[in-house]
Amino acid sequence: MIESTEFESRPTTFQFISRYAWCSAFSADAKLLVTGYGHWTEPGEVRLWDLSTGKVRFKFKESLGVRTVGFSPDGKLFASGNFAGEAKLRDIETGEVVFQLKETAGSVDRLAFSADGKQLATASNGKVVRIWDIAAGTISKTFEGHTGVVYWVEFSPDGKTLVSSSLDRTVRAWDIATGT
Repeated sequence: MIESTEFESRPTTFQFISRYAWCSAFSADAKLLVTGYGHWTEPGEVRLWDLSTGKVRFKFKESLGVRTVGFSPDGKLFASGNFAGEAKLRDIETGEVVFQLKETAGSVDRLAFSADGKQLATASNGKVVRIWDIAAGTISKTFEGHTGVVYWVEFSPDGKTLVSSSLDRTVRAWDIATGT
């Protein structure tokens, strides 16, 4: 395989020597792309691409493969979650980790920011959904009820509901205020 990291025009393929390219996300202004690579038994990597140049702005090694990536609504942070249950939020300008969490129920299979950017939701293969308070660095809510791996989580635009989808063939809508 060939590792493409520089492009003369806007790239159409980002290739990395790895078992899997798991995830990618555009920044709100579509100027940046974050990608996640790796395998559940091997180290992974996060790359932040500048789409105007086609070059990698930052790349970071992760303890295990990266399963999910995203950007904060204000575009100041990019996030990654991996098979080791770690999620990291990094400053878009410096690449420095500004928030890190450890999911004890398994891998972080999906993450999503609330519309105001103050909370981060995570879904895990441990059948758990959590909401993290970014400023405090703590868990603010835990939702349990899925009987299979939770692969997706998303905040409603008004921030009152969190939706999760699972391998158990259910989609659950959680009331954030009550935790049910």
